[in-house]
Amino acid sequence: MTQTMEKRRARKLEREDALAIILGLTRTGEELKAARIDFNMAVEPELVEACVYRINALQSQYAYYLRLAKERELAQSYGALCSRQKQEAKG
Repeated sequence: MTQTMEKRRARKLEREDALAIILGLTRTGEELKAARIDFNMAVEPELVEACVYRINALQSQYAYYLRLAKERELAQSYGALCSRQKQEAKG
């Protein structure tokens, strides 16, 4: 394989990793919102406890993706994605 092809492949893998991180952040954020709604609606102690565990797990997962995004300097990409999603939700 030539160096040019190797560089292209490496850039493609970097883009795919970045996309996976951004999608992970987005999905985890949405799941976290849903878990908080479930928590607010839970009445039975067992369900409240399950919601707490779920929220804690999702917060850990979100922190993981956020750390990866910061390490790879993806904050602008994530911010743009969030802004786009908010605009789509409004209109």
